[in-house]
Amino acid sequence: MISTARILLVDDEPMVLQALTRQLRKHFTVFSAVSGAEGLALLAREGEMDVIVSDMRMPQMSGAEFLTACRVLYPETPRVLLTGHAEIEAAIAVVNEGQIFRYLMKPCEENELINALEAAVTKRQQRLQDIAQIRNARTQVDAAQHATAAHYQDSNLGVTNYEGFAIAVKDLLQKTHEHGEQASFILFTPSNFKKLKNSAAESLVNRAVKLMVELIRHLSPRSARLYSVAEAEIVIVLPNTEVQQAVDFARRVSEQFNGLAITTNNGAQLVGLGFGVVDIHSIEVVATAADILESLHQDEQTREMLRANQLD
Repeated sequence: MISTARILLVDDEPMVLQALTRQLRKHFTVFSAVSGAEGLALLAREGEMDVIVSDMRMPQMSGAEFLTACRVLYPETPRVLLTGHAEIEAAIAVVNEGQIFRYLMKPCEENELINALEAAVTKRQQRLQDIAQIRNARTQVDAAQHATAAHYQDSNLGVTNYEGFAIAVKDLLQKTHEHGEQASFILFTPSNFKKLKNSAAESLVNRAVKLMVELIRHLSPRSARLYSVAEAEIVIVLPNTEVQQAVDFARRVSEQFNGLAITTNNGAQLVGLGFGVVDIHSIEVVATAADILESLHQDEQTREMLRANQLD
C-alpha cells in the first residue's frame, strides 16, 4: 500500500533518479527533480513535502546548497542527503550545521533508504503535533487572558473595574518591595456629581462621566492605567511618578474639565473635577500585598484616604 507521505527526490542523474523512484513509489508518493532549481520550483508548485532527499554532488547548485534553501523555506521538513565516499567530510559538515536529518552513502540499500525516510516522516509528524499542541495551548492562554480582561472590565466606561484595580495595586506593592518601584495614585471625581445626578437624566450623567474618562485618557502618558473604582470615581495610576508630578498632571486635567455644562431639567449644571493624590507608600498603609483585594473592598480606606487628600 502506498503511503500518503510525499517524498521529493533530487538528483542530476536521470538513471539514478528513475531507480530511486521505482524503489520508493511502492511505499510513498514520490516527486522528482533533476536539479536544485527544478526542485525548488516543484516545491513552490506542489507545496511542502514530508521528506526531501537530495544528491550531494550536482552542478550549479549542490545538494548542500539546495537543502539549505529548503531549510529556510520549509523548516519543518526533514532533509536527507545522499553522498559518495569522496564527499563524506562535506556531508558531515552539513549534518553538524543542522541542515539535514540524515546522510546516506551511495549506493544505498533499498531497506536502509526506506527506513530512513520512514523515520524522517515520523519525526515530521511528531514535530507538527508538537507545534499544534503549542499553538492550542497559546490559544487557550489567549482566551483565558481575554476572559480575565473582560471580567475586570467596566463595559460602560471601557476601563478596568474595581477588582482589577485591587489586583494592580497588589502587583505594584510587590514591585515596590522587590525593585523599589514608585507610583502615584490620583482619584478623579466630578465635584458636584451627587447634585448633578439628582437633577439630570441618567444618560446625561453617564455622558459626563464618559467625557471625564476620555479626557483623562487623552491627557495621560502611555504608562498610565485607568480604573473605575466607584460610581463616577476614576483612579489613575502613574508608575515611576513623584507625588508633585502627579499633582501637576491632575491640575492640568482638572483645568481642562472645569466649566463643562450639562443640561438638566433645572437648567445647565456646571461640572467641576476634583482630585486627590497619594503615593504607593500611603496606599500600603491601608492595604498589604497579601490581602489587598479584601482590604480595599471591605473598608474602602483607600478611597477615603484619597478623598482626604483632595485638592481644590
